[in-house]
Amino acid sequence: MRLTESGRFALPALAAAAVLAALAAALWGLWTVMFSHNDQYRIETVRISGDTSVLTPEEIRSVSRIREGANIFSSSATAARRRLLAASLNVEDARVRRRLPSEVDVEIVPRRPIARVLDGEFIRALDKDGLVFPILERDEEKYGTLPYLYDGIETPRLPLGSRLRDVAGTPTETEGRLARALRLVRAVDEDPEFPLRVQEADVSDRIYLTVQSTRGLGFRFVWEEIPDDAAIRRALDTAALVLRHPKAQSLKNFDVLLTPTNRVVGSP
Repeated sequence: MRLTESGRFALPALAAAAVLAALAAALWGLWTVMFSHNDQYRIETVRISGDTSVLTPEEIRSVSRIREGANIFSSSATAARRRLLAASLNVEDARVRRRLPSEVDVEIVPRRPIARVLDGEFIRALDKDGLVFPILERDEEKYGTLPYLYDGIETPRLPLGSRLRDVAGTPTETEGRLARALRLVRAVDEDPEFPLRVQEADVSDRIYLTVQSTRGLGFRFVWEEIPDDAAIRRALDTAALVLRHPKAQSLKNFDVLLTPTNRVVGSP
């Protein structure tokens, strides 16, 4: 039997590993001397912009770990951004840019609400994707004009940081109906030419989504006829067409029906 001499390559392999380790150590030492411990790359200016009421400038410095006097390479921009996003649900994005040799720009982009919703005893904000986030005390008056989505029968629990769960087809649970109503609100919000703004939307009815406009007009949409964004857009376009008709000016309530044909039934 012939034995393989597995140890014959041990010494060259160890030598190569030693060389690589020495090279790595040398490169690390070079990096340290040239960059991470070089006073030329000490942060002199941290420019903070955007919404500094969500996080104060001092909180931004503390959370991001970016401060004047620190080495600019001591924290990566990606890691700083990740920490800022985790610090508050009211922060939608954080843009961190290092400008060598000694400047860092941090921009805080606040989360934009498009609707309000009742969570137990509290009014929460919703963004376009259905994320539930708190209404800060300073924003209570400003957010008070946002469309209010509610179920007049049941009050769902919508934990902060959760997202409204949409469902396919006709929604049977309150949360699914709230998510569908939010889709409609989002479509109106994205269309500055639409002739009405949503004031509130009642999702308590199992057949109709009932929407009240800021002009005091009431609209009912059939849940099963608005299963997706395309159908919602068609329903809104149909409603807009009727609203612009002279005969509709004296009417206050409208049923928007897409089947068998697009039509609106109005009443005083």
